[in-house]
Amino acid sequence: MSKDADILKDAKRGRAFFVVWRNAVRHLTSPRRYPGGDPVNISGGSMTDYRVPLYRPSLRGNEAQYVLECLETSWISARGRFVAEFESQFAPKVGARHGLATCNGTAALHLAVAGLGLGPGDEVIVPTLTYVACANAVAYTGAVPVFADCAADSWQIDPQEIRSSITPRTKAIMAVHLYGQPCELDPILELAQRHKLFVIEDCAEAFGAFYKGRPVGAFGDVAAFSFFGNKTITTGEGGMIVSNDGSLIERCRRLRGQGLVPGREYWHDVLGYNYRMSNVAAAIGLAQLERADELVRLKRELAQRYFDRLSYLPLKFHREAPNTVHAYWMVSALTRSEGERDGLRHHLAAAGIETRRSENATGLIADASHDGYLSRFGFLHQRCMTLSPRGLKLTGIDRMIPAGVEAGRQRARVRPLPFAIRFHVHPDVRLSLAQGGISVILKLPNGEGWRFRCGGVLAIEESIYLGGGSARRAEQLVISGELRDEAVECAWLFEQVGPA
Repeated sequence: MSKDADILKDAKRGRAFFVVWRNAVRHLTSPRRYPGGDPVNISGGSMTDYRVPLYRPSLRGNEAQYVLECLETSWISARGRFVAEFESQFAPKVGARHGLATCNGTAALHLAVAGLGLGPGDEVIVPTLTYVACANAVAYTGAVPVFADCAADSWQIDPQEIRSSITPRTKAIMAVHLYGQPCELDPILELAQRHKLFVIEDCAEAFGAFYKGRPVGAFGDVAAFSFFGNKTITTGEGGMIVSNDGSLIERCRRLRGQGLVPGREYWHDVLGYNYRMSNVAAAIGLAQLERADELVRLKRELAQRYFDRLSYLPLKFHREAPNTVHAYWMVSALTRSEGERDGLRHHLAAAGIETRRSENATGLIADASHDGYLSRFGFLHQRCMTLSPRGLKLTGIDRMIPAGVEAGRQRARVRPLPFAIRFHVHPDVRLSLAQGGISVILKLPNGEGWRFRCGGVLAIEESIYLGGGSARRAEQLVISGELRDEAVECAWLFEQVGPA
């Protein structure tokens, strides 16, 4: 039997990484109601539904000061100094000459497509592994999204599939830097130049990402960024269009403001939209931009902690490709099966820790529900259909490890609590029992060790042989006893980083 099989013996039943007995979960997590009343609903919810939410923005800079200025001066709508300052300071941060703030990232993407003059009869190649807003922004203009599969190693749109999808109606390629990892831009730009196509960069998740030493956002004709509450820098809701083409930005500006003719009052000669950013949102964005380098650094450090601390698990993390800098908007990983992923997510949800699954194949959803969406190759985008059901996004809040431990300690009760934790023992994990049987030390393959303390008598129901060679080794250990306040920290560590 392989080491992976030792770690996850129950994988076929969808029980991922570890099984904590129901009574332990009931005591170690406070009751909470998720949407629909299901205590382990993993389909979404607000930050208050979880002890450890998927993300919590960091607002420790000048956000409050700048917003207060908006309130004191009454400049709270789309006019005020912060909108122009945010636009002028954001664009050079990503290597572009011009920036235009919008009310959200989807609006920015829509304006980018519309500003290029795309419409009915045109086709835009988009990745099938992406958020649905990419396809919707194309469809809003009457153009048709054509879906291309992803590369198995990077999860980004595959240039070979782009080449196979180009037709005489193709007018643009949308390069989505998924999860903060830049696309393979050189072959995409070469294809665009050869076939005279526009390149639209979707950088919604990629602020802080670099391709061959340059920040993403200024490689194509136009790019769109998102500042939703879970993005690396946020305005709550907001977006930004950037481009080196000033005339394109001016077309987008006109479309953003209801099609108003510059210099004329209430004269609207084109169909426009109300996509402006408020001064309050821009004030938050400017304060966030002042801390941008710090926020990106913290994201990358968190990703590295995940890699280091979970290295012994059979997870395939979304890693940095050669010649790029991954922004790690969210740390994403693949499990070995959909059952494994859902088992892990259910367990974490029961413990109050939020996760998200990877996006469904947009091409599959769209083909089933929108007559104008097209897929032109393969069978249901085979690589995307292999990745999507196994992918998940892990929490990205500050100090996630050991944030769950701290929350667990705060919720601890003083009185002893009965508990039982069952896990499989990996061949490279060593367990040792202290004198008196009141302490267990868990040594992980990466060299880290965690001490598990119990306030009562520790009962070992399966023996563990600590020697090597051909001696028998038990595959399962059950620890049970009474859990006191001082033991909560270690109990949570077992749940979060212990082997299955």
